[in-house]
Amino acid sequence: ASVFATPVLFYSLQLWDHTIGVACVTWAIYGLLLAIMRQKYGWAVFSGLLIGFGTWQRTELALFAILLLLASVLVVGFNWRLLRNYIGGGVLISIPMMMWQYQLIGHPLGGTWAAQIFGYGHAGVFYPYESYSNLEGGVTFQSRC
Repeated sequence: ASVFATPVLFYSLQLWDHTIGVACVTWAIYGLLLAIMRQKYGWAVFSGLLIGFGTWQRTELALFAILLLLASVLVVGFNWRLLRNYIGGGVLISIPMMMWQYQLIGHPLGGTWAAQIFGYGHAGVFYPYESYSNLEGGVTFQSRC
């Protein structure tokens, strides 16, 4: 009930990608803890999938994904099965996301990553599929799908 009396409701409705990112991080931590405590390494795949999906929502979660990996190494040492499953889960979700982003945006890193790394969307740098040559007539966006 207190969510309606705080800015949390407004925040989650306006900045929905933050909500998805936080949910992915929370469940990824939970999954990695279950993998460590129960020695059930399928949970590490689940954790990697979630952190990988969260990274595509919020770019800064890539740093968190690395820090979560390092924290697991500090807690349990080099458990190769745990690390392989965690990284494998992240890669498993990243491949289809990169294919989808390439189809949609024209770059495998997508709008968020490509804008941050290569400057797409900033003055003078445009997405491969957009044409700004006729600004008076309006801009039309065409996906590659």
